[in-house]
Amino acid sequence: MMFIFLSLKFQPFWLILLMFFSAFPHSHAFNSSGIASEANALLNWKASLDKQSQASLSSWTANTSCNWLGISCDHSNHVSQINLQNIGLRGTLENLNFSMLTNIHTLNLSNNFLNESIPPQIGVLSNLVVLDLSANKLSGIIPSEITQLISLQKLNMSYNTFSESLPQEIGRLTELRMLHVPWCNLTGAIPISIEKLNYLIHLDVAGNNLSGSIPQRIWHMDLKHLSFGTNKFHGSIPKAIVNMRNLEFLYLGDSGLSGTMPQEIYMMGKLIYLNLSSCNLSGHIPHEIGLLRKLGELDLSQNFLSGKIPSTIGNLSNLSFLSLYDNQFSSFIPDEIGNLVNLESIFLYQNKLSGLIPASIGNLVNLESIYLNQNNLFGPIPTSISNLINLKSIGLYQNNLSGPIPTSIGNLVNLESIYLNQNNLSGPIPTSIGNLVNLESIFLYQNNLSGPIPTLIGNLVNLKSISLYQNKLSGLIPASIGNLVNLESIYLNQNNLFGPIPTSISNLINLKSIALYQNNLSGPIPTSIGNLVNLESIYLNQNNLSGPIPTSIGNLVNLESIFLYQNNLSGPIPTSIGNLVNLESIYLNQNNLSGPIPTSIGNLVNLESIFLYQNNLSGPIPTSIGNLVNLKSISLYRNNLSGQIPTSIGNLVNLETIVLNQNNLSGPIPTSIGNLINLEYIFLYQNNLFGPIPPSIGNLVNLESIYLNQNNLSGPIPTSIGNLINLESIFLFQNNLSGPIPTSIGNLVNLKSISLYRNNLSGQIPTSIGNLVNLETIVLNQNNLSGPIPTSIGNLINLEYIFLYQNNLFGPIPHSIGNLVNLKTISLSQNNLSGSIPSTIGNLSKLHDLSLFDNNLSGKIPIEMNRIIALENLQIFDNNFVGHLPHNICVGGKLAKFTASNNHFTGHIPESLKNCSSLIRVRLEENQLTGNITDAFGVLPNLDYIELSENNFYGHLSPNWGNFRSLTSLKISNNNLSGVIPPELGGATKLQALHLSSNHLTGNIPRNLCNLVLLYDLSLNNNNLSGNIPIEIVSMKNLQILSLGSNNLSGSIPIQLGNLFNLWNMNLSLNKFEGNIPLEFGKLISLTTLDLSENLLRGRLKHVLGGLQKLETLNLSHNSLSGDLSSFDEMMSLTSIDISYNDFEGPLPNIPVFRNATIDAVRNNKGLCGNVSGLKPCPTLSGKSHNHMTKKGITMVLTLTLGTLMLALFAFGVLYYLCKNSVKLEDQATNLQTSNTFAIWSFDGKMVFENIVEATENFDDKHLIGVGGQGQVYKAMLPLGQVVAVKKLHSVPNEENLNVKAFTSEIQALTEIRHRNIVKLYGFCSHSQWSFMVCEFLEKGNVHNILKNDEEAIAFDWNKRVNVIKDVANALLYMHYDCSPPIIHRDISSKNVLLDLEYVAHVSDFGTAKFLNPDSSNWTSFVGTFGYAAPELAYTMEVNEKCDVYSFGVLAWEILLGKHPADFISSSLSSLSTGVALTLDHLTLMEKLDQRLPPPTKCSVKEVTSIAKIALACLTESPRSRPNMKEVVNELVV
Repeated sequence: MMFIFLSLKFQPFWLILLMFFSAFPHSHAFNSSGIASEANALLNWKASLDKQSQASLSSWTANTSCNWLGISCDHSNHVSQINLQNIGLRGTLENLNFSMLTNIHTLNLSNNFLNESIPPQIGVLSNLVVLDLSANKLSGIIPSEITQLISLQKLNMSYNTFSESLPQEIGRLTELRMLHVPWCNLTGAIPISIEKLNYLIHLDVAGNNLSGSIPQRIWHMDLKHLSFGTNKFHGSIPKAIVNMRNLEFLYLGDSGLSGTMPQEIYMMGKLIYLNLSSCNLSGHIPHEIGLLRKLGELDLSQNFLSGKIPSTIGNLSNLSFLSLYDNQFSSFIPDEIGNLVNLESIFLYQNKLSGLIPASIGNLVNLESIYLNQNNLFGPIPTSISNLINLKSIGLYQNNLSGPIPTSIGNLVNLESIYLNQNNLSGPIPTSIGNLVNLESIFLYQNNLSGPIPTLIGNLVNLKSISLYQNKLSGLIPASIGNLVNLESIYLNQNNLFGPIPTSISNLINLKSIALYQNNLSGPIPTSIGNLVNLESIYLNQNNLSGPIPTSIGNLVNLESIFLYQNNLSGPIPTSIGNLVNLESIYLNQNNLSGPIPTSIGNLVNLESIFLYQNNLSGPIPTSIGNLVNLKSISLYRNNLSGQIPTSIGNLVNLETIVLNQNNLSGPIPTSIGNLINLEYIFLYQNNLFGPIPPSIGNLVNLESIYLNQNNLSGPIPTSIGNLINLESIFLFQNNLSGPIPTSIGNLVNLKSISLYRNNLSGQIPTSIGNLVNLETIVLNQNNLSGPIPTSIGNLINLEYIFLYQNNLFGPIPHSIGNLVNLKTISLSQNNLSGSIPSTIGNLSKLHDLSLFDNNLSGKIPIEMNRIIALENLQIFDNNFVGHLPHNICVGGKLAKFTASNNHFTGHIPESLKNCSSLIRVRLEENQLTGNITDAFGVLPNLDYIELSENNFYGHLSPNWGNFRSLTSLKISNNNLSGVIPPELGGATKLQALHLSSNHLTGNIPRNLCNLVLLYDLSLNNNNLSGNIPIEIVSMKNLQILSLGSNNLSGSIPIQLGNLFNLWNMNLSLNKFEGNIPLEFGKLISLTTLDLSENLLRGRLKHVLGGLQKLETLNLSHNSLSGDLSSFDEMMSLTSIDISYNDFEGPLPNIPVFRNATIDAVRNNKGLCGNVSGLKPCPTLSGKSHNHMTKKGITMVLTLTLGTLMLALFAFGVLYYLCKNSVKLEDQATNLQTSNTFAIWSFDGKMVFENIVEATENFDDKHLIGVGGQGQVYKAMLPLGQVVAVKKLHSVPNEENLNVKAFTSEIQALTEIRHRNIVKLYGFCSHSQWSFMVCEFLEKGNVHNILKNDEEAIAFDWNKRVNVIKDVANALLYMHYDCSPPIIHRDISSKNVLLDLEYVAHVSDFGTAKFLNPDSSNWTSFVGTFGYAAPELAYTMEVNEKCDVYSFGVLAWEILLGKHPADFISSSLSSLSTGVALTLDHLTLMEKLDQRLPPPTKCSVKEVTSIAKIALACLTESPRSRPNMKEVVNELVV
C-alpha cells in the first residue's frame, strides 16, 4: 500500500520528467518555430499599418525580431517587450495576433495615432506587467478581457476616446499598482471592485465624465497619487481623506465633490501637489495648511472660500505655484507671502482682497507670473516690484490702484505682458518702459494717466498689442511708434491726443486693428495708410481730421471695419473704396463729405452696415447698391441726395434697417421695396417723395417701424399695410394722403404708435382700431375724418395719448373711453362732438391733459371727473355745458390750467380751487356762475392768469389778491361786485392787466394801486368809483389801456396822465371831470383812442390834440368845450370823431374824418359850419382869409418855381460832369472801384459828398446809431434839416473785394427796388477814403432793439406787430416775384427790419442779397445770421427763396413771442420728428405769446393765430415742404 501511495504521489513528477526527456531531442525546432510565429505576427501587423508607419518599422524585415525597432527579447529570444511609443504609427490593433505574443510583459504603444477599439484577444497576454496605450485615438469600450491580465501592474490608457465605463471586473487585477485612465471619455461610475486593488498606489481617472459616488474604501487606500478631477461625481470630500498620509499628489478639481477643507489637512504632510479647484468649497483655508511644507503646487481656485488668506501660507517655502483666484477672499494680502521665495506663479485675481499690495512681494525673485487683478486693492504699485527680474507677466487690472506707474518698472527686462488697466493710476507713462524690449502686450487703458506717450515706446520692437485708451494722455502720437513693426493692434482712443497721425504708422505692416477715436487729432489721414495691407479694422472717428479720404485706402483689401465718422473730412468718397471686398462695416457719417456716392460701392458684397448720414453728399443713390446682398443696415439721412430711390434696392433681401430721411429724394417709393422681407425699420421722412405708398409694402412682415412722414405722398393708405403684424410705429403724417384709414389696420396688434396727422384722410375711424391693444399713442388730428369715435377704442387699454382734434368727428364721446386707464392726454377739440362727457371718464386716474374745447358738447360735467387726481390741464371752453363745475376738480393738487369759459355753467366756484396751489391759469368767463367771491380763493402762489368776467358773482374784492405774487392778469368784469378796491391789491406787483369794469365798486381809486408799475391794462369803467384820479398814476409807465369811464370820478383830469407815453387807449367818459383838457395830453403820441365824452370839461382846444398823429378815434361829446377846430387840420389819422353837444364854432377841418362825418357827430355846437348834411355851409372866402390864401398860393408857386429851377441847374451840372468823363450812371452802380464816383437820385433833395462828411463830423462815433452786417450806420442832419441814415462800408484790410462785393450787392438790389416796405435809397458814393450809402432815416430803429426794451415792447402792441409781419411778408413777396431776376435777401432778421414812427416796417441791409439766376446753380458761401439761417445752409450752400421763407418764420415767431424763438423752434421740430403734432389751439398759443402784452383782442386773435400757423409751416426743416411767399401772403390775407 505504501508503494502504491508513493507511486501515486510521484506520478505527476515522473510524467513531467518523462515528457521533458522525450521532448529534448526536438526542443530547438520547437523554440525556432515559436520565435518565427512571433515575428510573423508582428510583420502581419506591420503590413496592416499605413505606408508611413511601415517606413518607420523598416527594420522589421527578417524572422529574428530581437533586433527590430522597439522589440526586446528574453534569454530565449522570445519577444518580451514592445516599446513603440511616439513614432507616428497609424492603423488599428485588430491585425495584431496577441496569441502569438504571450511571453511579453511590456506593451507600450503610447503617443501614436492608433484608432478603433482594443481587441478582446488582448486578454491572452497573461504575463503582461505594463500596458500603455495612452495618447492614441482608440475608441469603443475597454474590453472586459483586459481584466484577465492578472500579472498587470501598470495600466495607462489615458488620452483616448473610449465609451462607457471601466470594466466592472477591474478588481481582478490584484497586482495593479498604477491605474492611469484620465481624459478617456469614460462614463458611468467607478466599479466597486476597484476596492480590491490592495497594491494600488496611483489612481488617476481625471478628465472623464464619470459620475455617481466614489467607493468609500478608496479614501482608506495607501495611495501616493489620487486624481478624480474634471468629472461629475457627487458627494462631499470625506474627512477620512486626511488618513491618506502617504499621498503626494491630490487632484480633485472640478470633480463634482464639494464641502470644506478639513482642519486636519496638516496630517497629509507628504503632499507635493494639491488641487481642489472648482469644488464648490466654502469656509476658510485652515491655518494648518502652513504645515504642508513639501507642497510645491497649491490650487484652490474657483471656489467659494472666504475670509483671510492665512498668514501661515508663508511657511510653504517650496511652493512654486499658488492659485487662489475666483473665490471670496477678503482683507489684505498677507506680508508673509514674501517668504515664498521659490514661487514662480501667483494667481489671486477675482476675489475681494483689499488694502495695499505688500512690499514684501519684491522678495519673490523667481516669480514669472503675478495676477492680482479684479480685486479691491488700492494704493500705489510698490516700487519693490522692480526686484522681480524674472517676471514675464503681470496682471493688476480692475483694482483701485492709484499713484504713478513706478519708474523702476523698467528693470523688468524679461516682461512680456503687462496688464495695469482699469485702475486709478495717474501721472505719466514712465520713459523707462522703453527698456522692456521683450514686451509683447501692454494694457494701461481706463486709468487717469496723463502726459505724452513716451518716445522710447519705439524701442519695444516685439510689441504686438498696445492698449492705452480711456486715459488723459495728451501731446502728439510719437513718430517712433513706427518702429513697432510686429504690432498687430493699437488702441489709443478716448484720450486728449492732438496733432496729426504720424506718417511712420505706415511701417506697421502687421497691424490688424487701429483705434485712435475720440481724441483731438487733426490734419489729414496720411496717404501712407494704404501700406497697412493686413489691417482689418480702423477706428479714427470723433476727431478733427480734415482733408479727403485718401484713395490709397483702397489698398486695404483685408479691411472689415472702417470708422471715420464725426470728423471734418471733406471731398468725395474715393472710388477706390470699391476694392475693399472684405468690408463689413463702413461708418463715414457726420463729416463734410461731398459729391456722389461712388458706384464702386456696389463691389462691397460682404458689406453689412453702411452709415454715410449727415454729410453733404449729393446726386442719386447709385443703382449698384443693389449688389450689396449682405447689407443689414443703410443710413444716408441728412444729406443732399436727390433723384429716385433705385429699384435695385429691392435686391437687399437681408436688409433690416434703411434710413434715407431728410434728403431731397423724389419720385415714387419703388415697388421693389416689397422684396425686403427682413426689413425692421424704414425711415424715408422729410424728402420729396410723391405718388402712392406701394401696396407691396405689405410684404414686409418683419417691419417694426415705418416713417414716411413729411413727404408729398398721395393716394390711399394701402390695405396691405394690415399684413405688417410686427409693426410697432407708423408715421405717415404731413403728406397728401387721402381716402379712408383702411380697416386692415386693425391687424397690427403690436402697434404702439400711429401718427397720420395733417393729411387729407376722410371717412370714419375704423372700428377695427380697437384691435390694437398695445397702442400707446394715436395721432389723427388735422384731417377730414368724420363720423363717430368708435366705441371699440375702449379696447386700447395701453393707450397713453390720443389726438383727434381738428377733424369733423361728430356724435358722443364713447362711454368705453373709461377703459383706457393708462391715458395721460386726450385731445378731441375742434370737432363737432355732441352729447355729454361720459361718467366713465372718472376711471382715467392717470389723465393729466383733457382738451375738449370748441365742440357741441352739452349736459353736466360728470361727478366722476372728481376722481381724476392727476389732472393738470382741463380745457372745456366753447361748448354748451350746464350745471356746476366739478367740485373736487383739484383734489389731486396738480391742476395747473383750467378753462371752462363760454359755457352755461351755474353755481359756485368749486371749493377745491380755493387752495389749489398748483393753479397757473383759470378762465371761467362767459358763464352764469354765482356766489360770494370774497373768499373764493386763498393765496395761490403760482397763479398767473385768472378771468372770471361775465358771470353773476357778488361780494367784495378780497385784500388777499395783493398777496398773489405771480399774478399777471386779474379779470372780474361784468359781475356784481361791491365795496371798495382794496389798497392791498397794490401788493400784486407782477400784475399787468386788471379788469374790474361793470361791477358796483365804490370809493376812491386807491393810491397803492399805482404801485403796479408793470400794469399795461387798467379797466375800472362802469362802476360807482368817486374822487380824483390819484396823481401817483404817473408811476404806471407801462400803461397802454386806461378805462375809467362810467364812474363818478371828479376834479380835474391830472396832468400826470400826459407822462404815460405808452397809452394808446384812454377812456374817461361819463364822469364829472372839470376844467380843460390838459396840455400834457399832446405828449401821448401813441394814443389811438381817446374818449372824454359826457364830462364837465370846458375851455378851448388850442393845439393840445393836434400833435397826436396816431389818434384814430376821438369822442369829446357832451362837454362844454369851445373855440374853432383848426387844431384838427393835420390829424389825418382820425377815422372816427364825435364832438357833438359842445360849444365849438367855425368851419369843419378839411380832413377825411370830417368830410365823412354825419350830423350826429357834430350836432348841438355853437356855430359850426361845413359840408355835412344838417349843418349850415360856411360863408364864401373874403377879406383877410382871402388875402391869406392868396399869399399862401403865391408862396407855393414861388417855391415850386425856384425848386424846379435849382433842380434843372443841378441836373445840368451832373449831366455835364458825367458826359465830360464819359461815365454813365448805370456803370457807377455796378463798377464801384473807381476812386471818386458819386451818384445822386433827387427823390428827396440834394445830397453831396461834403454835406455827408460834414454832417457826420468825419463819421464821428457820437453820430453812430448801429452796426450792420457790412458797415456802420450814422444819423446825419443835412443843411436843409432833412435827417438821413448813412451806411458806411467797413474798412477791413485785405478784404476790399469782399466788402466792395457786399456794397455792390446792396446798391444793385436797392436801385432796382421800389416798395413801401423796403428801405429807400437816396444816393451812394464809392470814394477812395469812404464808401457809403444814403438811405431814409427810420425813427423807431430795428425790431430787435424794440423787443429788448420792455417799455418799447409794450408799446409795440398786437395790431402793430401783425402789421409789421405783414409788411415784411409783402416786401419778400415783391423781391421774390416782382423783381427780375428775383432777389433773395439771405439775412432776414429782427436787426434788419426797421420801423418808422408809424411802425411801418422797412426791410434793410441788402449786403448779402443774391440775384437768383434761373440758369445758374445759385450756390454760394454761407451768409446770414445764425439763428435765422435755414438749417439746410449747414450742409449745402444752394440758395433759393425758401431760405428767406425760413428766416421769415423765425422773425414772425420772434415778434409774437417777444424774444428769439430758439427754444420754441427746437421743441416744435422735436415734436414733429417724433410724430406728435404740435397743437396751436387758441389757449396754447396765448400762453406762448409775449406776456408783456395783454392777450390779443377778439378781432386780432384770428390774425395772430393765422400768423402763428403759417410761420410754423415756414420753419419746416425740409425746404420743399415750406410754403412760398405767395402762399404766406395769401394765408395772412394781406
